[in-house]
Amino acid sequence: MKDEYVRLYVGEKNFGYRSLLQTQLGLLNSVNSFRSYKLLRQDELKLKISLKSKVGEAIVILDRLMDLLPKTKMPHEHREVKTIKEEEKLTLQGEIEEIRKKIQSLQIGF
Repeated sequence: MKDEYVRLYVGEKNFGYRSLLQTQLGLLNSVNSFRSYKLLRQDELKLKISLKSKVGEAIVILDRLMDLLPKTKMPHEHREVKTIKEEEKLTLQGEIEEIRKKIQSLQIGF
């Protein structure tokens, strides 16, 4: 096989070299970002484990406290329980009616 040579001008050579350096810089920045992300994820995992153990301890303490406190007897009150959907429908329809009234009052004014 015969070697072939291509002549590059100074501008082309500089452009290629600059492009290569920018690519290397981008790659190194990506590696650096990945390493810092990895460290942050490790710290997050440690904090999550710590939080889980603290919550477990708090639950145990609350259970002990509930056992130590005297029990009170209160009459059970009957309350009307409305589902959230019904309340949302009522408030939504109320808002719709208000907006319709405002539109109607604007049309009458003009």
